[in-house]
Amino acid sequence: MVASNLSRIFAEEECKQGTAPDSFFSSKNKDYPSADFVLCRDINGKPTAIYGEDIWDFNPYRLSGKKISQFRFDNFLVGKSPIERRSLVNEAKYLLFLIQYFAEGGHTGNIAVSTLNGYYQVMASAIEYCISLQENRFMGTISLGELFSNKRLLNKFLSTKVGTSIKKRTRAIGNHLSYIGQGRVGFSAIANLEIEVDDSEQTPVIPTMIYLSYINHLTDELKHFEGKLDALPDLLENFKDTFYGRSYEWQKSNRVGGKAKWRPDMQEALKIYKLEDVFSGELAVNSSTSLSSVLKAIQYRMRLILHLYTGMRDQEVMRLPYDCIEQTTISEEGNDPDGKVTISKRVVKLIS
Repeated sequence: MVASNLSRIFAEEECKQGTAPDSFFSSKNKDYPSADFVLCRDINGKPTAIYGEDIWDFNPYRLSGKKISQFRFDNFLVGKSPIERRSLVNEAKYLLFLIQYFAEGGHTGNIAVSTLNGYYQVMASAIEYCISLQENRFMGTISLGELFSNKRLLNKFLSTKVGTSIKKRTRAIGNHLSYIGQGRVGFSAIANLEIEVDDSEQTPVIPTMIYLSYINHLTDELKHFEGKLDALPDLLENFKDTFYGRSYEWQKSNRVGGKAKWRPDMQEALKIYKLEDVFSGELAVNSSTSLSSVLKAIQYRMRLILHLYTGMRDQEVMRLPYDCIEQTTISEEGNDPDGKVTISKRVVKLIS
């Protein structure tokens, strides 16, 4: 008997007590989980992916700021050949389940939720491809097992796809199923499928001069903002008032009352908080709407700076919590015998 747990598979987060999926006990022979088998639970322990249901949601096990779409197997049950469609959906669910629980992924032996989502996309395309073969009277609808165990059919399926990613994922699925073994999978999957990779999809290297130009420009902008936005939170607090920052004409037409009740317009508000120099030029603010746009532009610049100086990827930056910066001294100040500073104290800001 072999016991496997999904929390061992997903690389994105160690499942906490009460949120972990069900453990699966099985021999090496083909063995389906029960219909009420839980594949994913949210932080409150509520199941979000149950094997017997046709909608799976693995977002509780995903740390990325961007959510993945649900696995909507129900979408593939609509159309001609309902019996064949149900059979293919059941087969796809079982193969994905096997990959979740028994596959080895990458050098760490883990499979991320986003990777599993990519395999689901392949299964979705494969189901529609198998159904489409009904139009060929010499073929008829084939199973996913027949597709993933026949190199000719698999290459024919991939010839209908333009992108390289689905081809790589298809090859990865074959490798996973081959590793899991014919006894448990139910067929001998094609492993190490040869595919043509389009090098044009690779991201080109950024020329050094352009890269340095970005660094210099963004560093200058950072210096422009540094120490000048301390009053910004106090300014933004005022916008709980619908009339604050609006033009006097707008306030008058919306019946704010007499001049004694007028709130400062945007230019006056910026002067009160001494922010008029910051919000000028291409970052000029004339209304609450433009203030929102300018703040987004500033945040985007700061995000680019984080990418440049830390090497963090998109979602690593997006997942940074508040209050994540601290200062640590990496070398003390050096002095000569006369007390003159020869080496300045070096302090680096660490982003947690």
